[in-house]
Amino acid sequence: MIKLLTETGGVQQSALLDALVPLPATTVLPLLAMLVLMTAFFEEAAFRGYMQVQLEDRYRPAVAIFLTALLFAAVHFPAPGQLPLFVFGSLGWGVLTYLSRTILPAIVMHGVVDGVMFLWVWKSPDAFRALLEHNVLLTGISDLFVTWVTVAIIGTASTIFALFMLAKAQRVLAHRQQPGGPAADRA
Repeated sequence: MIKLLTETGGVQQSALLDALVPLPATTVLPLLAMLVLMTAFFEEAAFRGYMQVQLEDRYRPAVAIFLTALLFAAVHFPAPGQLPLFVFGSLGWGVLTYLSRTILPAIVMHGVVDGVMFLWVWKSPDAFRALLEHNVLLTGISDLFVTWVTVAIIGTASTIFALFMLAKAQRVLAHRQQPGGPAADRA
């Protein structure tokens, strides 16, 4: 049962990969570009633009971001080796949306991540298949799984740290620009 449930996403992705690999770049690149643009826009509008905002009205922002990330990962039916990428990526996009108060930066980042991933999958199908075939629930933790989880954690943590530093800098600038703030004292 575990094997059936955890292989579903991988089988679908592998079939898509088999269809794309033999196609020429003039066919694949416009297809991937359209896929990246549509996916990033619609997923961010639905998950961060609507769902996260609704959850923020009911719960603390951290809870809203976390719940949205879990649902985002769940609806993608990722292979177990990909699950951390979906969860941590979604957490990063949720924090980005929360701090910027718009989904536009998350759309751009989501598009960049999807674009790089789709190109990697198309150009390195064997490496992608290895990721799909690794099922941590059946085979245990491997070097591949540890590498992907480490990359996901470092990427998410550094993104969130950078975003909090950006938010802090914006607050300092806003304070300086207020009447009676430090900038007014110098005038």
